[in-house]
Amino acid sequence: MDHFTRQYRVHESALAHIAPRINKLAKIADKLGLPPITMTVTGEEFQPGSSGGAVDKWISLELTGALPVVNGWRFLGKVSHTEAGNILKGYSAGEIDPRFHACAPNCDHCNTNRQRNETLVVSNVETGEQKQVGSSCIEDFTGHSDPHALLAFYDEYGALGASGEPIYEDIDELAGEPGLHRSTWLMIEDTVATACAVVRKDGRYISASGAGPGEVSTADTVLALMLKAGGSAPKMVEGCDHEKGQQVVEWMRTVESNGQPYFHNLNVLGKSVAFDYTKHMNMVVSACVAYDKSMREKQQHDARLDPATNKHIMEKGEKFDGRLATLEACIPYSSAWGGGSRYVFADAETGATLIWATSAGLTMKRGEQYVISGTVKGHTIYQERAQTEITRVTAPDLKAMETLKNSFRNFDPEKSPKAIKTTIRKMHNPNVVDSANITPLIEVGFYAEEATKDRWLPAINALLASGADPMLQTGYDARLKTPLDIAFFYGGGSPSLADAYLTHLAAKGVDLNALETCLTKEDAASLVLHAYGSDSEELHAMADVLSKHGLPMHEKVHKRFGLGTAEQENGFELNTSRSLRLG
Repeated sequence: MDHFTRQYRVHESALAHIAPRINKLAKIADKLGLPPITMTVTGEEFQPGSSGGAVDKWISLELTGALPVVNGWRFLGKVSHTEAGNILKGYSAGEIDPRFHACAPNCDHCNTNRQRNETLVVSNVETGEQKQVGSSCIEDFTGHSDPHALLAFYDEYGALGASGEPIYEDIDELAGEPGLHRSTWLMIEDTVATACAVVRKDGRYISASGAGPGEVSTADTVLALMLKAGGSAPKMVEGCDHEKGQQVVEWMRTVESNGQPYFHNLNVLGKSVAFDYTKHMNMVVSACVAYDKSMREKQQHDARLDPATNKHIMEKGEKFDGRLATLEACIPYSSAWGGGSRYVFADAETGATLIWATSAGLTMKRGEQYVISGTVKGHTIYQERAQTEITRVTAPDLKAMETLKNSFRNFDPEKSPKAIKTTIRKMHNPNVVDSANITPLIEVGFYAEEATKDRWLPAINALLASGADPMLQTGYDARLKTPLDIAFFYGGGSPSLADAYLTHLAAKGVDLNALETCLTKEDAASLVLHAYGSDSEELHAMADVLSKHGLPMHEKVHKRFGLGTAEQENGFELNTSRSLRLG
């Protein structure tokens, strides 16, 4: 026996076609009494390919076994004799002597010269002597009882090719073969870098389940880009994306699952060079946002334990007044004594955490700053974070907004003006925002009817003088984003209120010609139709205010306020008698 070890590379798509051949070889070896043939996968690598734009996966195999040696002879190859010349097929057991390249179809065993289609080249394992034997003389030459099995073994062995050569190097050789599939592999780092680039350019991550009508998920966008680029990162991926992609993959390789399958799977994928996009595309792409969330949580954790802010402030029982704090969270809770909310504040001066548990609560908006007053209830530690618990909390500015609302709702000509003036003077923050995204200017603006402007206009001027901003965006309305926008249309519009805001802004040096308001948007044209009567005094009065201040507006909005000729649009008739003079 002549033991052998051979190395092969095979495309993953062809692996299923190789296995039956190895099994056949193993059966013949067993029939010949040879040691078992074994095939071992020793590695894999990924290379750029043309298989649908993905990368190709190549498998490294090691084949071990033994070649049959009969009476000191082994087979080197087969010579097919044709009219055009000899065609040699080597069995990779040694080099065939060049004399057989042009030899006649003779047999060195029987020395009979006759027409033969095939002859075999054999070699003596001790001397290296090579002979040419006719296929019909193999049994007699070797003395083996099953020469056909010998030849079948060497045929299968030789068909695999020389050691180190790829099997089915061009997978198109297998086109149409059962079980053949195109490559579905993508490189992990290139995919994550592309995902980082897409999220950076789009400004958001769209999950497969979160994609709305007409939207494409981030994973599908990344897949399309990579397949178009041949399985590599496309040109739109910049250096910063590659750098972040490497950070994300490194995080994937080290992230702890803590019993969560999602993070376990990310960890396994991160340790891979490539992945099957038909199975894991969504998960791999989601890693970039999971990484961002993890980094934010780490920063928050580090900040929580920062000695500069992780401390108790004030003394138990101490009363405080006028302390500025940001509402970080409002968390509902329930207990045996009822339910309520736990307000979490960050003290503006020290960064310390203030906790207020209450069943009543205040109309506060998360992320906004408030001036608060209250009493220190005690000091606790929660998840290594020092907490100063407070009670009897009030927010004077929110209380002032409620007072303003009640003063206008139940206006008393003798008492209300003074009460309103006093309330505004005591406010710490004239731009305070409540949980409904309402500011003092918006609250007072709700009562800004032209017929009662002597009531509300002094309050508006007082708020403006104290620092209230008519261009502050609070998210109160999707189209009317600021108090000035609301003045144009709310309740039929208020020319006097709009004039007060614009006069205030101009006095502060704001360039009104560059001011962006809802009037610069096309959809404000329909608001004009719905907010004003077709030929109302309010329409003419607002047109005069806009003309006075030269405010920019969309062409269609200009047309609605322009009032030049009679027209019929959307069921609203505008009987116009004046034109808008801009600037």
